[in-house]
Parts: sequence; C-alpha cells; structure tokens
Amino acid sequence: MPAAVAGWIITATGVAATGLAAAAIHLGTALVFSYAVAKLTQPKGPSAKDLQTELRQSDAPRVRLLGRNRVAGASMFFDWRQVGAERVLFNLLAVGQGGISGVEKWWLGEKEVVVGAGGGVLGIQDPDGDPGDTVSDHPGPYYGGHVVLRWRSGMDAEVDGGQHPTLLSAFSQWTADHKLTGVGTILAEFDHVPAEDIPETYPGGVPPITALVRGDAQRHPDGVTWGHTDQLARQLYDIMVHPDYGWFAPAEMDTASWTQALADGSDDIALKNGGTARRYDGGGGYRLDEPLKDVAQRWLDGMAGQLFLTTEGKVGLRVGKWREPTYTITEDKLVAWEGGIGRGEMDVVTTLVPKYVAPETDYQETTADPWDDPLALARYGETIPKEMDLPVVQHHGQARRLAKIMLAKRNPRWRFTLKLRFWGLLLLEEEAVRVNLPRIGIVDQPFWIARYGLDMDGGEGVVTVSLIHARPESFDWDPMTEEGEPPAVADLTGSAATPPTITVVSVEVVTGSGDPYARVTLTQPVGETVVAQYRPTGSVDPWTTMLREGTGGSVRTPGLFDGQPIDVRLGIAKVAWSTTIVGSWTVIEDIDIVADPTGPDAPVVVSHSGAAGGPFEIVFAPDLGASYRSTKLYRAGPTDSFGAATVVDERFDLVSEVTLTGTVPGAGARYWLRSENTSGVTSPNVLVATYNP
Repeated sequence: MPAAVAGWIITATGVAATGLAAAAIHLGTALVFSYAVAKLTQPKGPSAKDLQTELRQSDAPRVRLLGRNRVAGASMFFDWRQVGAERVLFNLLAVGQGGISGVEKWWLGEKEVVVGAGGGVLGIQDPDGDPGDTVSDHPGPYYGGHVVLRWRSGMDAEVDGGQHPTLLSAFSQWTADHKLTGVGTILAEFDHVPAEDIPETYPGGVPPITALVRGDAQRHPDGVTWGHTDQLARQLYDIMVHPDYGWFAPAEMDTASWTQALADGSDDIALKNGGTARRYDGGGGYRLDEPLKDVAQRWLDGMAGQLFLTTEGKVGLRVGKWREPTYTITEDKLVAWEGGIGRGEMDVVTTLVPKYVAPETDYQETTADPWDDPLALARYGETIPKEMDLPVVQHHGQARRLAKIMLAKRNPRWRFTLKLRFWGLLLLEEEAVRVNLPRIGIVDQPFWIARYGLDMDGGEGVVTVSLIHARPESFDWDPMTEEGEPPAVADLTGSAATPPTITVVSVEVVTGSGDPYARVTLTQPVGETVVAQYRPTGSVDPWTTMLREGTGGSVRTPGLFDGQPIDVRLGIAKVAWSTTIVGSWTVIEDIDIVADPTGPDAPVVVSHSGAAGGPFEIVFAPDLGASYRSTKLYRAGPTDSFGAATVVDERFDLVSEVTLTGTVPGAGARYWLRSENTSGVTSPNVLVATYNP
C-alpha cells in the first residue's frame, strides 16, 4: 500500500509535528522536492546510454519504461543450440519491468534493420541515407536471412514475457517455470555461419540488439483511461500511484490539479516547420530501487513542473505555464520583509546548454543549441555555460523552452522573504502572487512563491513566504527565432577526434600445422595501434593478447584446443602498447576452432526392421575415411523433427557394416543416423525409419 501523505511529509522534512502550534511546518514546493530554480543537473538515474547497454549480470536492476525509449536490456539466457540443420544462438533480453506496449524500430549494432512480419531480419534500413532506398537496393546479407528478432509484451495474454515458443522448444533447461511474469522481453536468434562469411554477415561479430519500444501503459487521474502515452504529466501520475511500484493511493492525489496539468501539458506549441507539438511530451526509464524524489525530479524537470500540497493534504501538480496570480500582497498585509536584488547567494548563470534525447540521432543523448538569457547577460556579463540535464525530453524545441524558463527563474530581478499576517493563509495553494509595495520600488509585479511557511507561534507574522521575481515573458515562444536547429540526421561516428573504424576483412581457422589457431585480417587504420585480444566463448577469464603477423593488418592466436570456440575483440589503443582503448571494441563472437573441418560422408542405411513396442535392427555402412570417428543413432517421437531428437547409441566400429539393435518405445519413434569426425564436424543426418504405434 502506498505510504500516507502525512507520513511521507514528515520523512521528507524531519518535522515530527502533532499540530499547527507544535512546530514551524514548511509547506509548498520546497517541502516536496527541491525547487527547480536551484537545480541544473538532475538526480542520477538510467541515462539513454545506460538503457541502450546490454547487461549481463545476475543482479541487473529492474527498469520500468514510460513513453518511447531505445533500449537493450538485461540478458536472461544466452546459449547456442542445434535447431534442425542450423546452429543458432539464442539471446533473451529482459527489457521493461511492467511490460512494453510495442516495438517501433530495431537496431543491430548501430544499423537500423528491417524486420518482417515473422520477426526475420530482411536487411539494414536505408544504409546510405538516400531517400526512397529499400533493402533490395543494397546487395549483401547485412544480417538478412540469418537473424530473427521477436518480442513479448509482458502484459495481458503475453504476461509471461519469458515464454517464447522457439526458446522453449530449443532448450529443455528453459521451462514453463521460467516465466518472467510482467516483464517485456526481446528474443534474438542468430544463425551460425562459416568463418569466411562472418565479415559480410556479421561485420564486427554478433551485434548488440536495441529497439525503440513503447513503454508500460499508464493510468489516468480520471481513474478510467488506460494505455501508453508520451505525456510526461500522466507518466509521473502513474509512477506515483502504481499499485505495485508507486508510493501513493489515487485518493491521496489532487485529481483536479493533475487533470489541469495534463491539459496544460497538451497545449499545441507551434514549430518552425509549420507543425505543432504538445507542450510537454517525452519518455524515460527508472529503476525500481531509486528514491521517489530522484525519479519524480527528472519528470518534473522535463515539464518545468512543481508538486505541491493542497489544504486537504493531497498531492497536486502544476506544469510550466504562465498563470496570472489571483492575489496581491500590499503593505497592509505585511509585517516585515528582507531581500533585494535577485542575485543573492546564487551563482550567476547566463547560458544553459540543454542535454536531451534526440530522435534525430537514433535516441542518443544530444546537446541542444545553447540558450542565453539577455537580461542576465546585460546585468552580469558573460559567464561559463552550464549544462542542463533533461533525460526525459525528446524534442529540441522543448529542451530550449525549458532552458529559457530555467534561466528566468535563476536570474530574477528581485528576491524577498516576507512575513505576512493571517491573510497569508490564502497563499497556501498558490504558485505565484503579485506584489505592490511602491515604497520599496515594487509596483504590481508578479513573483513565484518559492517557499511557504506557517508558524502559529510566530506572533503577528504567522506566514512567511520566499519570493522570486517572475518573468511571464519566459513562457512566450517564437519558433522561428527561438526553436534553434536540432541535429538533422543520426551522426554516430562522432567528430574528427573519434578513432577510425576497424574493418574486419576475414576470419579464418588455420589447420594442418599443429594445433588449430584463429587468424583475423583487418584494415589497419593509418597511424593507429590496434589492440587484439581473445578468450573462450562464455568465459569470464581475462582477455589474452593476440600475436601480430608481420607488419600488416593480420593478427592470430597461438594454438588452441580443438572444439573450443573463442571470442575476439579489436580496439584502437589510446597510446602505443597500451591495452586501454579509445571508443568501443569491435567484437567477433563464437569463432569455432575446428582442427578438421571436413566431416565424413553420410552413413548409408543397408537395412532396417522394427515395430512400435518391439525390437529394431538397423544395419548401416559408415564412411571409413580419414575424417571418420563415430556414428550416432538419434531418436525422437514419431511426428518430431530431428531438432527434438536425442542420442540413444554411438558406434566407433571401423568395419564395412555395423549392426544396431534395441527396442522401439510403445508410443512409436523416428530414427536418424549421423557420423562425425574427431572435431565434432558432422555428416548430413540420415532418416532411417518411422515406427508408428
């Protein structure tokens, strides 16, 4: 059950009051969360980069997604399996706690890919940026035909996000008990390809997976509406009242103010391209172990919002929009005052550089055009620009509007603390007030109420308000002159300082001269030092440095164990001989180390006999060449495919004809033969017979 409002207030303030006269109880924005004027960088939480990094750890944090986010997830299962005639790598990612509402785009590595109706990857999307391009305009596999990407919502009929049919079919270890209930998931299936095809099919190795997903569905203050939304105010409402992850019950929220905040956040804001956008949209993710104040602050900063308490003790919300004050403070309401020019003890900031998540750069964190405060520049002169983190904002113009509002609040003309008579009780739920004190030069000016205090033992001045001068024009917006220029296209290569790309030319396993070893040929970037390392696939052992062959772009491992696959990674060293790299590793995963890549010919069935529930006899002739080691007998149900078969016998006989005997199960069975060499390379499988009951 969510915590009661009063209990949460006392925890937040440290005030153990039992009545109005027992202590000075401070109410208003400052009680609930730090007022936005005092903040430039937001509380820590998962950034866009964090959400897009695949985690492989047993205690990965649970992350809930709201709105649209490009994400990777935490790997729940990662293993190879023979499926029919193909060896397939399965990677199951837990993407969103509470579920996901849909997948809109897919990326393998940094390439957006086109995915067919059944999940099969058809190729990369628009690889050279030419308008009108299709997958067929670009020859080459580009993952097409070798990768399948599927997802389950973790909601409704797919509430068990881990129950992917293909995963259940391929692995006996993944059972109906592995549910991942209430978790949105992605399952990627990668076909194995020969080593010589890796550079073309999987350039850089098996690629990381990310997807643009619509997050969990959200509740509405009306108590009825339900579904996915990009409205930040509604996302925050759901964060606070979610029955499993929230802190409050809906009855503890001020429905009227939340409904008004939704309406204000949905105002159409004109764009320079002639269209419109809602005032405050966006999306983000939060860890379920984060404090409420940190989570809520990120969403509040994305809409210049404030939480406040009503006279009924309920939690309300206002989003950033100018609303004319209702009340005016005049001299007859005033007991005492202190203050003056707005600079006070605050550091002067005249330029903000908003950081937001840009759809134009495939949802990477991006800096918007800086925003300068002309009044502050004229008053204080130029200062060092400060960054303003807006991790839930996904529009360049919105980021700039928020910077304009923030600077207006950071650089007020005046700042006052006023002690008021009982009349001040009227300001309890107000966000702003007008002040008309001509004797000190304040003539009917608007002020934000930054803090409100009530002290029944305070004598005549029972109410104290901290005020900062408001600038209503900070909410005005001219898209043609103020929106700025968002990034035009995704630019994931970075600036000229970014290290050049390592291009893998070929990957081969060399045999015939002792133990097998792996060789990687690459394009050597001019003037750069390449770091090349390897380790067994699936190992957590330290990486081992590879050997360089001559002065060209070729590296190799020492002799390796037959049948032990390895992973290789390549990077650009920061300095010569260093193993610390600049940028990201280029990874080539699961290189099969095979001493003898030539498998034997398929065994030939000479004769067979048998019946369900009775004995069987199979006579076959193996290929007794240099690549022969043994022949295995596989059995499955009478209607099953070879992928469901298990080994029931193995013979190493080096004779021209081998006889196998046994008993057929009463339910019937299907039998296959398949030979292999000492490296485990197999012949084609041969169907012997099907014995039906």
